[in-house]
Amino acid sequence: MPHPPVELDAYHVICDDAMRRVVAQSQERVELAKKALSWLIFATRQLTVSELQEALAIEAGDSKIDPDSRPKTADIISACCGLAVLYDEST
Repeated sequence: MPHPPVELDAYHVICDDAMRRVVAQSQERVELAKKALSWLIFATRQLTVSELQEALAIEAGDSKIDPDSRPKTADIISACCGLAVLYDEST
């Protein structure tokens, strides 16, 4: 079996390092990162920050979104340890 290209190896090293940083956080931040990354990875289109915040605020069995449970943008980005970034589309 041929070895993967060097670029692919570097990509895996970077991703592994970022995931080590994610799981080294508090359990609450690990869960936030996992949920956020799941939404971002499996979304069929690019999500707005507000859409992601609302998705993360929903808990199983909820019939309404509690506005106070929406995580702050900075908390989401920080918890993802470089695996998620926020682009300003106005520039």
